[in-house]
Amino acid sequence: SKPKVSYDLYVDLVKSHTTGLVMTTTFPNKLKKQLGSVETKVLWMSEAKATDAVNPRRLDFEVTQEINRIMREAESPVILMDCFGYLVLSNGFDKVRKFVKKTLDLVSINNGTFMMVLDPDAYGTETAQALAQDFDQVEDLRNFKEEVQVAQKTTCDSCGASIKPGAFFCEICGYNLKDGVSRPTGGTPFVTPAPPREAAKSEVAQQQPPPSYQPPPSYQPPPSHQPPPSSQPTGSMDWYSKGVQLERQGKNQEALEAYDKAVQANSSDVKSLFNKAVLLQILGRVEESIQVYDQALRLTPKDVELLSNKGIALRSLGRIEEALQAYDQALDIDPTDSGVWSNKGVALRALGRTEESIACYQKALEFKPNDAGILSNLGVAFHKLGQLEKAVECYDKALKIDPGKVVARKNKEIAMGQLGR
Repeated sequence: SKPKVSYDLYVDLVKSHTTGLVMTTTFPNKLKKQLGSVETKVLWMSEAKATDAVNPRRLDFEVTQEINRIMREAESPVILMDCFGYLVLSNGFDKVRKFVKKTLDLVSINNGTFMMVLDPDAYGTETAQALAQDFDQVEDLRNFKEEVQVAQKTTCDSCGASIKPGAFFCEICGYNLKDGVSRPTGGTPFVTPAPPREAAKSEVAQQQPPPSYQPPPSYQPPPSHQPPPSSQPTGSMDWYSKGVQLERQGKNQEALEAYDKAVQANSSDVKSLFNKAVLLQILGRVEESIQVYDQALRLTPKDVELLSNKGIALRSLGRIEEALQAYDQALDIDPTDSGVWSNKGVALRALGRTEESIACYQKALEFKPNDAGILSNLGVAFHKLGQLEKAVECYDKALKIDPGKVVARKNKEIAMGQLGR
């Protein structure tokens, strides 16, 4: 039977979010009784001739459609898959792993959580470790003969870079994640943080570039971000975990060396390359970070998150045309990524191509119409063109969705003053 702890964790997450989806071989009525009163959609994976059964071979059809639906309708949704082995029997390992990676990417874009129950003894240590590398957190539940893997990614509201859950400041741009205030300050009529990535995406325009930002020395990532390190690193996963631990301790150079050793142990360790690139970016070694992003992209050339982060790095160096190329590559892979559309809009506006940036923001809103950050970005673009009524309308929509969106509120006050109200 499935370990009760995985369902308990799922219930706790759903209670703190909005709704959830379970992919399972357990009969829906039985599962819902076990889960209690939480709002849950059940995808019963079965070849039974029943109206509520979903054929396990239809991963790219009914299953993907349902996942897309919940991503559109729910905020920070939670997905649990406890039928990995059954799906492998029906589709083959490679197809299911691709499906898992695709789902992870989709969940990450929508700031959701994806959990997968896996019996590592059924696939061997190397395969289990390879699967685990796709997830941000792994809980070992060997007493239950299964393993729960949880992936939860968050992005900065200002620059769109990946951040660690629970952080107060973005390590890349210094954005105050709690109060919605950009760390760099200056006497400008309205402020523009670096380009947002996925959903976030408040910006305020600026006349002078802000001074370079150094992360506050007291900041350390929260302990829940990554799995605990091994005391004696031996393989790629151990060195990766060691690097994370060294980052927490503020030993950045040693962390970089640990990530290098992880890649030496496994030249395909994209996760360590990603962490290394982000850390180099934090340290202001942006040129080096771009080289590492390129190294990772040679391994996974269709990774939208890598391309987007590379674009952010390029834009921070003023290499905006190259940033646009990175965003276009990402959009060729996933034309529905609202964050990349918004990023592209910010880059275009920085080039003075404001009308084109408006088209990008509007495209982003086709996929995430209730994204307060993108609406705020659109308002800034209209503001830039002097179309103040449209700007205020966008700010109002953003504030209706997220009353705590400080930059939208400040920009609205400026626009209202310019309108004489």
